Parts: sequence; C-alpha cells; structure tokens
Amino acid sequence: MGSVLNQADDVSLAVRRLVFGEMKVCGITRADDATRAALEDFSAAGVVLAKRSPRAVTPEGLAVLSNEIKERTKALGLTMPVTAVVDTDETDVLRAIASPAATDAFTPLQIHGDVTDADLEGLRVLFPGKALHLAAALPEDPVALAEAARRLEGLLERGLADRIVVDGTSDGLAGGLTPENARTAAAAGAAGLDANSGVESAPSLKDPRLLALFAGAVR
Repeated sequence: MGSVLNQADDVSLAVRRLVFGEMKVCGITRADDATRAALEDFSAAGVVLAKRSPRAVTPEGLAVLSNEIKERTKALGLTMPVTAVVDTDETDVLRAIASPAATDAFTPLQIHGDVTDADLEGLRVLFPGKALHLAAALPEDPVALAEAARRLEGLLERGLADRIVVDGTSDGLAGGLTPENARTAAAAGAAGLDANSGVESAPSLKDPRLLALFAGAVR
C-alpha cells in the first residue's frame, strides 16, 4: 500500500480511492455539489454533456464548472477529477470538448451509446492521452451476454477502452444507486460506484445529507 501512495501524483485522492474505492457523483451542475462530495470522500465528479440529459451542461459550461470545482476543492486541500460524460453520436459536442481549452477541464471521457470499434479508434485520435471509459448495457440472454463480454474484453486488451462501466456488474455500477443500496453494491465487489439521482433532492441538485449517507454506507 505504501508504494501505491508513494507513486501517486495526488496522495489525498489516492487514499480516498484506496480506502473507499472509486465513488463518482455524476450529473454535477454546481461546483458546491462537487465540493461537498469531495468532503464526503467521493473521488470523481461526472459532468454530463449528453443533450438528452436534464443535467446536461454545454461544452463552454464544462470548462467554467471544472475550473470552479478545481478552485474550491484546492482551497480545502482536496482534488476532484472531472469526468466528461458524452453520447458517441453527438459529434458537435465531441469536437467542442476536443479543443485545448476544454480538454484541460476533464480527465477521463465516459462514452455512451452504440459505440463501434471505429468510433473508439477515432476518439483515441481526437483525445490523445485521455482515458476512455465505455458505458455498456449488457443483455440478459446468456449467449448474447457472453458475446458482449468477449467484445468488451477485447476492447480493453487492444487498448481501445481503458475501463468498462456496466450497470449491475462487478466492473462498475451506475444508475439506481441510493444510500439504501450502496452498501450492498460495494459488498458485491464493484470497482466503481456511480451516484446520481439517488443523492438528489431535486433534478440536478445534490443533497448534502444524501451524499453523506451514501458515502457512510460504503465506509
């Protein structure tokens, strides 16, 4: 454990991830919410740019919001990496956040939609050096599930994706997580827990009490 922390660029963030695992609060639209989440040991903030989402921000808004999060968490001696959450078919959004000013605003890119291998190859070119997290919905049919799992494993092996975020599996859990079921999800061995509407008092408004309860359930 000591060697892991010694090699970390950000020891505070490394400790949070080591002790509590990867806890991301997604759908962030306010810097105050991300700061509160960082104080509750969440280790990443997801900012949604997918236009279909009621929590969507613009590419310009991403840069402003990310800078506010950075300033506020830095004042507390913390860091809160931002994940940009996008739909693969919204090429105008992807082009906008590929600009030098925007790419500094986020660390990984989380991609949703019907993503092809060619899409991922193009994203590697468009976002050099950025980690690519692929959100995948797995089928229930055992045969189709096995086929999908083989493809996803191949994407990781070929370096087309750095992480697979899948609802309801041990690689990452997103959607539907609340303070009530967070402990069960963590006990299932999830590599990452993604909180969104389950920690809100209203759409886009993260509730400090629910954030604390969620984090407390995982501790």
